[in-house]
Amino acid sequence: MWPKLKTLLLVVVLSCLIWVFAEREVTKEIPVSVTIDLVSHTNDLLVQYLDENNIPQAESYRKVTLIVKGPTGKIQAINKDYPTSITLDVQKLGYIPQDQSKDYRSPVIALVDRLYSRNRESFLQVIDTEPKDLDLHFRVTKLVLKPFPVNVYGPNKDKLNPEIISPAEVEAYVPAGVLGEAKIVFNEQQISAAIQIKTEFTVEVTPLNRVKNNKVIVKLSEGGNLKLDKIRNPRLGIIKPYALEGKYKVVIDGSTRLDEYSPIECRGTSQALEEYNKRYHLILEISEEDEQKPSLQFDRLPIYNLPEGYGQIEILNKKQVTIGFHLEKIADK
Repeated sequence: MWPKLKTLLLVVVLSCLIWVFAEREVTKEIPVSVTIDLVSHTNDLLVQYLDENNIPQAESYRKVTLIVKGPTGKIQAINKDYPTSITLDVQKLGYIPQDQSKDYRSPVIALVDRLYSRNRESFLQVIDTEPKDLDLHFRVTKLVLKPFPVNVYGPNKDKLNPEIISPAEVEAYVPAGVLGEAKIVFNEQQISAAIQIKTEFTVEVTPLNRVKNNKVIVKLSEGGNLKLDKIRNPRLGIIKPYALEGKYKVVIDGSTRLDEYSPIECRGTSQALEEYNKRYHLILEISEEDEQKPSLQFDRLPIYNLPEGYGQIEILNKKQVTIGFHLEKIADK
């Protein structure tokens, strides 16, 4: 009895194994979404996807759907065995223009199979795309290596004049005939650091930022990044609390000489100086407590109405001259 039972169990186990193996070897097809990046691994070639009007696109990739065929077992493991991002080097694929640039159109199947033929070793095969017979349309442009002087800017796009900049120019790859600019844009903290010591910064070159050596040493002189200005005939503004509106008017004493503040010598970024010149240069602040003073006669220092958010600005010749004024009661109507 036992030998017959053992034989039966063996037959059942072998049958299950054969069924599982056969099932896994059944060929299936499934769609797989991937992104295809067309690149050049050298800086002297620019690769750009084109739209239907042959206009270069900003994105360096295309999302496509591949139809993959293979045994069930391999299809089930597709997520780990098959790449969801495919990078294709145009040089390895032979797309190198003889002239300055050239447009190409190639079927996705041909591109993927040429680089990913190893998928056949795992019994996976790309047989089609969705939509069917999908092409990739792209342009390959030869770039030229050109020198660019390095420009240094502050946070508000003020051009700075460094005391030291080394090297003073960098080389970068750009399309022939295209103008570019090598620049460093400082924030306020970087300006402070560069005033103290020589500091290394990274240069960017528009439009492609393919810089051969993008490190530059910069040292700024104290105040060398700012402009000087002299404001003659400064304007005085008055800030009065709402509670005093309609009750008192502020009268500046005749003995007050605003010209003692003239000229206001200041140093700052172009934007900050421009903004300062648009506003009242000095502000006289009136408080609600002033109403409680018996004489209603005051001498008070004005404040310099410096703008914020336009970059650095400072007064070089601050004065401590008080403004004489009194509050005059407004008669009831």
